[in-house]
Amino acid sequence: MFGSLKKTDGFTIQELLVVLIVGSLLIGFSMSLFLFTDRLFKTWYGSGEVKMAANRILSQAALDIQQSTAVIEHTDTSFVFIKVTCPPKSDPF
Repeated sequence: MFGSLKKTDGFTIQELLVVLIVGSLLIGFSMSLFLFTDRLFKTWYGSGEVKMAANRILSQAALDIQQSTAVIEHTDTSFVFIKVTCPPKSDPF
């Protein structure tokens, strides 16, 4: 009578616990990897913005130096340039 109640299909409690533990570890490792790469990306993105800003400032300074005709004053931290612009040519017609 009780022999017919015992079935061999399905998983045991130990097998289910092992699957739950392994699954939890995989999810934890995946989340840790995701957070690490997110922080790394933000760091790289921030350094890229700083490099672009520095490049823009240096390009503007180089353009100002190229277009200047004289240096009026210079100190350890600053330069003062003179930039002479020509008046626009008048149209003869």
